[in-house]
Amino acid sequence: MKASFKHVWERMKRRKASIHRPPKEKSTIKKDTSRRTAIAVWMLIGGLLFFSMLAVMLSMHTRSTFNDLRAAVVDDDQEPEEEDSDMDVVTADAFLSDFVEAYINVRDDSEALEERQGALEPFMASMETDDEWDMYDVDMDGERRLEHAALFHVDETDDGGVFQYEVTYINEYDDESEEKTLLLHVPLAEADGQYAVTGEPYFTQVYDLGASSITLEDEERNMDAYVGDEQEAILAFLDDFFEEYASGDENDLTYMMRDPESLNGAFVYEGMANETMEQQTDGFLVHTEVQMVEEVTDLAYAFDVNLYLEDMNGNYMVTQMDYE
Repeated sequence: MKASFKHVWERMKRRKASIHRPPKEKSTIKKDTSRRTAIAVWMLIGGLLFFSMLAVMLSMHTRSTFNDLRAAVVDDDQEPEEEDSDMDVVTADAFLSDFVEAYINVRDDSEALEERQGALEPFMASMETDDEWDMYDVDMDGERRLEHAALFHVDETDDGGVFQYEVTYINEYDDESEEKTLLLHVPLAEADGQYAVTGEPYFTQVYDLGASSITLEDEERNMDAYVGDEQEAILAFLDDFFEEYASGDENDLTYMMRDPESLNGAFVYEGMANETMEQQTDGFLVHTEVQMVEEVTDLAYAFDVNLYLEDMNGNYMVTQMDYE
């Protein structure tokens, strides 16, 4: 029984070994990747849109910043023009000097009043109506005479300014006289370089400007003191120079000063004090206090000055003189 079962088992094994199995072929069906490709494409398009919007925003911000900068530069360039359009106080003061004198001086005399009106009219702005300025119709007794006038202050307005003059004048009637000092206010306008008084002048009390509370600090001088061989010669030259500067005229200084100027004999030179010298590339810088007295009154006069000296073949020349 066992031998028969063993025989049968071996026969089955030989049959199984003789069976030929064909090789397993791989599937030719490809996976669907279209969804993945579509997602990648849309992500790329979205990225391009995002960066495009970012570039537009940056461009707009840059343009806005540039416009602000350009506007600031334009404003800076226009500032000097605004300053140039301000009224020239010196010229306006010169224009008003004769007006103030003519306005203050008035006499109870018909002929003098007509002359006064003729002197004032060229200064006044034209009126659109036939009305006249009240200051021409004067009713007074005696005389008002100007003694002194000085520009005190200017209040700026849109079209010009109100010029304030401190005026001292004498009121006289018969044998009586009285001196007054008041502030005369004159409204003035300017257009295209032309001036005109635009309103009636008026008087107020002279207000107090107040005492000064400004304290000046001593300025430190960082100078490398020169004590060389030329020191004595430089001091001797400066003594001669200031002698001519005080007592002589410009012709006397042509060989000592590049741009000659002098005090034309108004003062007498006394000496120098606190001299400091510094050697420079093309000469010397000298700081000194110059002491003088007035020719007639002997009133003392002193000032600090910086002088730049140039050595001209053994002689010195003052190339620049700066007062302090």
